[in-house]
Parts: sequence; C-alpha cells; structure tokens
Amino acid sequence: MVASDEQLTAAYAIHCQHQYKPWSQIQFEQSNSGTYECVVGVLDKTVVGYLIIQTVIDEVTVIDIAVEKSHRGYGIGKALLLDMFQRHTDKSIYQYLLEVRVSNVAAIQLYQKLGFTIAGTRKNYYPSETGSEDALLMNKVAVAEPANEPDE
Repeated sequence: MVASDEQLTAAYAIHCQHQYKPWSQIQFEQSNSGTYECVVGVLDKTVVGYLIIQTVIDEVTVIDIAVEKSHRGYGIGKALLLDMFQRHTDKSIYQYLLEVRVSNVAAIQLYQKLGFTIAGTRKNYYPSETGSEDALLMNKVAVAEPANEPDE
C-alpha cells in the first residue's frame, strides 16, 4: 500500500537503521510525491518494510528498499517487489533498474531470482564505516521495446 504520513514516519525509522548515512526526514518524506512513490509492507498493522521507487516515462528505478531486521527472511522484500511489478503491468514499463551494495548477497540473490541481471558496477558508490563500497547496477527488462518518443 502507498504510505500514509504515519507509515512514512515508521518507514523512516527502518531507513535509519539500515543506512550508514541516512537521508534527512524531509528527504524521506519527499520520496512519496511527484515521480516518487513509497510503498510499505504492513504486518499486524505495523510497518515492517518499505520500497521507494521513481517512475520516469517507461522506467522504474528502485531508489531504496529495506525490511525491519526482525522480519527479514519472511519474503517481505520479495512481496514489495512483486507488488511493484504488478502495479506497473499496464503502464508500458520497459525496464526496472536498481543499485545494490556488492556485500548485500541476500538482496543480489533475490533480485536475480526475480529476473534482474547485473549490468555494471559503480566504484566507491556507497559510503560505509570503512570508506566506501561498490554498487552493482542491475536491471530487468519488462517488455521487448521501449516506449516511443512523442512526436515533436
């Protein structure tokens, strides 16, 4: 479900637990407006995960995804991603894009199971306690052809 203001606050707490340098709360709240959308995973009325995406023309980019540590391994991240695919099936999406820390093996494996492939690497992309960490660029093609550009 698309996040309410109260759910955004709960999702932001999860974000802060998972990021070495988290966004400001204002930045996080802005991730639910314009071309951005924050969707939350809720279990027993409690936000246990979230997914932030940006949709531009025929591409959806996963900006951030996280699951509460105590709820990992229960398929919440997978459910959020499957919901994203389902909600965009009628929108002529050409591809899905994301970046992931090279050390996040569980996430990489999940993305690959869902059809993402490695498209490249961004060196020293993520800040970390020891300096920086590379990111893998991953994509999943959703349809055979990108949307046509509008006539000028």
